[in-house]
Amino acid sequence: MAITNDQVRHVARLARLALDRVRRLLASPRRHVVTYQEHVAIVDAIVGMEGDGPIMGHAKPVGAVVMGDDLVSVDATCARLMGLKPAALGYLSQAGEFLGNLPAASIHQRGEPLSRFATRFEVPPAFKALQGSDG
Repeated sequence: MAITNDQVRHVARLARLALDRVRRLLASPRRHVVTYQEHVAIVDAIVGMEGDGPIMGHAKPVGAVVMGDDLVSVDATCARLMGLKPAALGYLSQAGEFLGNLPAASIHQRGEPLSRFATRFEVPPAFKALQGSDG
């Protein structure tokens, strides 16, 4: 099965939630001179999209809203909700080195337990390595 460019773009966007605008800074050689301040990130995870998106994807009920003042933690939490390993997502792994907290043990969570909303999202076969638990 051939993977289309649309599939690659969809999976690349799959977990770019709160950090979408920050990802360009991660690739910039001058990122140390750029100040980027975000006060709070809110991710509507009531219904997500899985599979061969963005056009051929399927709605997936999750029922959660994730918010926080640490963009890396918000995206890492959303990745865990989707059954993805945050450290396997390149942009998120890199951001976790200097921008925020990636390990679950470093994230202060309030509200309902993550396990109440966690649901494994399907991804195209070439991206199965992103799925799983990060311990």
